[in-house]
Amino acid sequence: MQRTTRDVTNSSCQILIHFTEEVNRHGKERGTLAQILSNSCPRSTVILGSFIGNVFVLWVPLLMTCLLSLSLIMADGQVRLTFEDGLRIGLVILLSGLFVTLMGGLFASTLFHRSSTALVVALLLWICMVIIVPGGVRLWVEYAYPIPSLKEVRDQLWQAKRVMFTATGISTEPVWEIISTPGLTEAQRQERLAALQAETYASNERALEQFAVTIGKILAAYYSKLVYQAETARWLSRVSPASAYQYAVEEILPAGTVRHRQFLAAARRYMDAYTAVAGVLRKRLRSKARVRGGWGTITYEGRTYRLNSISEISYAHVSFDRRQLPKFQMSTPNLARSVEHAAWNAFILILFGLVLFSLTSVVFLKYDVR
Repeated sequence: MQRTTRDVTNSSCQILIHFTEEVNRHGKERGTLAQILSNSCPRSTVILGSFIGNVFVLWVPLLMTCLLSLSLIMADGQVRLTFEDGLRIGLVILLSGLFVTLMGGLFASTLFHRSSTALVVALLLWICMVIIVPGGVRLWVEYAYPIPSLKEVRDQLWQAKRVMFTATGISTEPVWEIISTPGLTEAQRQERLAALQAETYASNERALEQFAVTIGKILAAYYSKLVYQAETARWLSRVSPASAYQYAVEEILPAGTVRHRQFLAAARRYMDAYTAVAGVLRKRLRSKARVRGGWGTITYEGRTYRLNSISEISYAHVSFDRRQLPKFQMSTPNLARSVEHAAWNAFILILFGLVLFSLTSVVFLKYDVR
């Protein structure tokens, strides 16, 4: 999607530069504009006619290119477009036409007599709108709202794993206290050791569950900061019409960051549903699980006593009906919702166009054609 946006803006820039050069060469450098204004033709009519000509020059090749591309897609036969898909494509073409009309060529042509100077200004405007402003905003947001590096996240995960290893580790001291207690019979020793073993298993399982929760919190915190940084940059970069156009197109299709956000939301819903089902299955199949861990042994008065610990509980070898597991589902929002989300970006794009056209009109009304 980003490549498509870049291709549209690059093509529009080339067309715009050619149009700007022609307007300046024929209208100003050859004196045609002075002859037109020497008659009773109002300047507002001239600037409106120039704008309409600009729209015609830019929209015709854009529409022809889009229609040709759609024809090739439809002729292939492997892609079937629904009526809603056609509406989405039509809205994208409309936004693209609006965007290429607002590249600043007409404004640049009213500022200078020489076409070469207007050409450079138009090119600088394009670079600012497409590259400098969005890139500068993203760099500022990354500086103002930093996120942990991958190394820091790995260190946090390793620290959580160390805590889990410590909690599931085993010590022979409790065993020694039981077997060395005077006055206990062997049956009493075995009874207390069995209780200690059960308590050890329970604490180890709690440590494993807490480890999983801690890992989830670390990853969720990283994801939350990453999303906040991305959304902040996305919001602030709307000051550029290029970014507003890109975000509007992403909402309409949907594609790019919008599609990625929808995938993450669907993945989170699937993870929650999967975790709930897996918890029920683990309780049901607990007796079949493969328990791995370590043990400590003590020999006392010719007898060997052992205490086991749990470092892993595996269900990989256990067979069950996998149809009980939830299925991953990712739905595409309907067109009305997509248009609603894209409306703000489209409004910014239109507002920028109105401001630029107003500035062009004001400059041209005060322009000295001599």
